[in-house]
Amino acid sequence: MPWEKQFGVVEVLDSAMQAFWVHGYEATSVQDLVERTGVNRASLYATYGDKHDLFLAALRHYRETRLHLFVTELELRYSPVDAVRRLFQAFVDQVAVQGLNQGCFLANTALELAAHDPEAAAIVADAQKDPQGQPVGGQSGSHGAVSVGHPHRLGGAVAQSPRSCAVANHRRSSAQPHGVIFFT
Repeated sequence: MPWEKQFGVVEVLDSAMQAFWVHGYEATSVQDLVERTGVNRASLYATYGDKHDLFLAALRHYRETRLHLFVTELELRYSPVDAVRRLFQAFVDQVAVQGLNQGCFLANTALELAAHDPEAAAIVADAQKDPQGQPVGGQSGSHGAVSVGHPHRLGGAVAQSPRSCAVANHRRSSAQPHGVIFFT
């Protein structure tokens, strides 16, 4: 009789995502993941593979459940100008709440891993594409101006670019991340 999982795969993935998002990949141990998810080590490995595989699954989960759903909601419910306003307000609200200053998981990953982890870099790059698979925002000009043909593409460029996300500077020596918001 095959072994039956006694936990929700998506719920565990969400808990792992939160752990990686708060601490970063390098600073999150497998023991941290066991404690955060409530699932033993062997079950985590059997379900998700190693720590890196779990991280990549968590990053994809973030992209699909947090980023794309948020952007889709903005596009469907608001005019382009209001969508951009609400996007910026959401970032400000997140940074203003004590303990939520985690930054953007994709931007944090880009800073921590993308330079030496091609799989993580591919997920970050994929998150910067519109629903048709085209890079959002077009080409930047000499002054950082973005050429877009439609206001929703501009909103997508703002929402999906790690350069426009709130970024948390995770330091191993400090329990509290020091947040920075930057826009280019």
